[in-house]
Amino acid sequence: MTRLLFLTIGPFAIMTIAYWVAAPPSSAAVVSPDSATARKSFHPLDRSIPKDLTTRCQASAARLRQVLPADFQIVTRAPFLIAGDLPESTLQKVYSDVIGPVARALRETYFETSPKLPITIVICSTEDLFRQLAKDWDGHLESGYHGYYQRDKRRILLDLEAGNGSLAHELTHALSHADCEQLPEWFDEGLGALHEEASYTAKGRGLFGLPNWRCKLTKQAANSGHLPTLEALTDPTTFRSGDVGLNYAVARSMCLFLQDRQVLQKYYQELKTRWPSDQHGVSTLCRVLGVKSASQVERQFAAWVKRQASS
Repeated sequence: MTRLLFLTIGPFAIMTIAYWVAAPPSSAAVVSPDSATARKSFHPLDRSIPKDLTTRCQASAARLRQVLPADFQIVTRAPFLIAGDLPESTLQKVYSDVIGPVARALRETYFETSPKLPITIVICSTEDLFRQLAKDWDGHLESGYHGYYQRDKRRILLDLEAGNGSLAHELTHALSHADCEQLPEWFDEGLGALHEEASYTAKGRGLFGLPNWRCKLTKQAANSGHLPTLEALTDPTTFRSGDVGLNYAVARSMCLFLQDRQVLQKYYQELKTRWPSDQHGVSTLCRVLGVKSASQVERQFAAWVKRQASS
């Protein structure tokens, strides 16, 4: 599981990842953009939110209260419900310091449509509590993850005790789901993983990914000739089998590669319209990179990876 610090969120750093992936090193580089700037420039995601969304959030909060442990607090900040076994003031700070600025930056960078339904973020202060709720609510018994986004319930469940990590990974899933219900699985996870370690652009109005521990895995595979083929990476069955940790790393590195080529946002936007005819995203990848075949993409990507500094 990832244990990286995303942005500067002090004691509220939250370890999150959608599903099981390989564990990173115990120590990780810390990125420290000016979070105060991000907070100052943040405005609520209310430009296209339905007027009744606050009412819907309040109704959802009432239903959530019925299933939450008694000591949990709930903060409503449409489109988000933030709940946890933490003081209300702490949950408010998690929102103002992390969730709000990151969500706005993601919206400015990628997403055209704001959520029209509430998104619930449940924060557990201990791993034991996280695993108990994961088991009781969703039947998750595996020990190799510390956070996930449940698409059908529009709910993020997080383990705070696991250490520093990437709340943005799960926020990316939740907000991309509201903007585009169908993305190739490799790109959905790659884009989420991209924001595990990222920085705000000027005035906090956007995000761009930075190298992290996954880059080392990708470079090792490239140098040894073991990068997965584009066909294997983009097929959802093979993406979830074999060396899943490497697949996550390569998917994230592919997003960094597209970002470096200044076509990452374009790729996302074109996928939204081309997905039914390009469900794995390969032809769209060739299109935005200006090449004719997947093998050309593979050669360009492998050469780019080998030129990158190891993290």
